[in-house]
Amino acid sequence: MKLLLEQLCEQAGVEVHLHTRVCAALRSPGNRLDCVVTESKSGREAFCAKTFVDCTGDGDLAASAGCQFDLGHPETGRTQPMSLMALVAGLSAEEAAGYYRDDDARAWASPKDKLREAMESGGHSPSYAKPRSFICTTICSR
Repeated sequence: MKLLLEQLCEQAGVEVHLHTRVCAALRSPGNRLDCVVTESKSGREAFCAKTFVDCTGDGDLAASAGCQFDLGHPETGRTQPMSLMALVAGLSAEEAAGYYRDDDARAWASPKDKLREAMESGGHSPSYAKPRSFICTTICSR
């Protein structure tokens, strides 16, 4: 899906900047967003365009441009917790058995409960009741 979306952007003439932070948003006297100042491994750059799409994930461009925004649930102010993703190496599928669902007909609940209990016994409480893990077995040869 990521590749398809990149191809569609390219076909539409969209200039995509990955791994880039918004530093400033410059508006015209008419209050229109004209240029964006960014920072990346390419250094500090400014981009001027008729249209910008804020894909920062946090609305950084919109906030820098002075746009109004809401944060969190309208009644509680609560926000969605971030996702924790990690790659754990050095374990065999057998050693991790019981913490993930394999291809058999077992339900998801038991492995998720076991993983949550292990996390909590280590002093970490997930923000959701049913964390999950996946096993990827890849054979590498030298």
